[in-house]
Amino acid sequence: MALGISGCGDADSSAGASEDTPDDAVSAYGVLISEDESARTNLGEYADLGDGLRVRLDITDVGGDELGPWLTVTMRTDNQGADPQPVPRAELHCEQSDDPGMPWTDDDADSSGPEDRVLAGDSFERNAKLLLPGDSHMGGPIPECEGEAYLAAATYGDDWNNALASAEWSVPAAIVDELNEARLDAQPSPTLPPEPAKDPDRPYAWVDQDQYSSGYQVVVVPGIDAAQALKALAPIRRKASRDNFWAVVVAEREEGVVLFTYGLIPDERVQALSRGGIAASYGNTVNGDDHVLVARDGKVVRSFDPFLDFDYAKTKPLPEEKGLDLENDTWAASWTLLERLTKIHVTEEWLFGAEHPAYLLDD
Repeated sequence: MALGISGCGDADSSAGASEDTPDDAVSAYGVLISEDESARTNLGEYADLGDGLRVRLDITDVGGDELGPWLTVTMRTDNQGADPQPVPRAELHCEQSDDPGMPWTDDDADSSGPEDRVLAGDSFERNAKLLLPGDSHMGGPIPECEGEAYLAAATYGDDWNNALASAEWSVPAAIVDELNEARLDAQPSPTLPPEPAKDPDRPYAWVDQDQYSSGYQVVVVPGIDAAQALKALAPIRRKASRDNFWAVVVAEREEGVVLFTYGLIPDERVQALSRGGIAASYGNTVNGDDHVLVARDGKVVRSFDPFLDFDYAKTKPLPEEKGLDLENDTWAASWTLLERLTKIHVTEEWLFGAEHPAYLLDD
């Protein structure tokens, strides 16, 4: 809605009211203004930011979309000085907030004029959509603009918390009322159904504990013994304490071998472990990445992130994955998948409650 409320002052006149302006002065809009307001520039008039940089602000309309309102302003900038000057930023200020309402950028945003510097002798004009202070334009509650509102044009250096120079223009109360009335009623966030409780007796429920959430890798290989596993992992640097971050536990379990490390076992070594059979691996990282790797006879047959269902190597889901909730129960379901593939069951008591040899792999 166009407002047609340009200031009544001469567009070429310098800004600022005299110091002896009475407290009950009448503004260009025919309403009483406070002493603070009387020190501000009228809309449509120029203000001097120093070093020859002059700015004029005017209100075009109150607009908005389904996410909330904005105040459309036109800013004219003239650099009459001898040196380049920072491009001013238009802001909307309300009494209740220390932070201003910022320009909203969308597909219709006016990008005319320079981005950061106004060259000596240059002028430009652009429009800006100013949000209410505290409005992120994400559809959430929008604070009401309280008290006296004003527009500002401010220049900044490296510190965006402290303006190099600024000038202020009073915003009529009628415009503030229109902005406040256009605020959206806050829509309550949709209530999500609670996550179904996980069965504490399901297979591998123990891996949901926090101590297993900060990155590790387990590899299960049926049909080989520890000596064969070490040969496939070669070169081995030496035996090590399992307290060493990069140490790899190599322990015989049932009819195969289980490897465990808080570091990393490269994919190539998992493939080597699978020669003549199968090797299945699951690992996660402190960054939240999950990886299931399955190799048969030295070749990768499955490589994917079970949580994101992202395939790393153009592989196809395996029959053993059917019925597993890999997205919502990633850790326990991934260990269950390894057991389905290898027929080897691993318990917490065996893996962490018993002594097992550990080794450092050579790079």
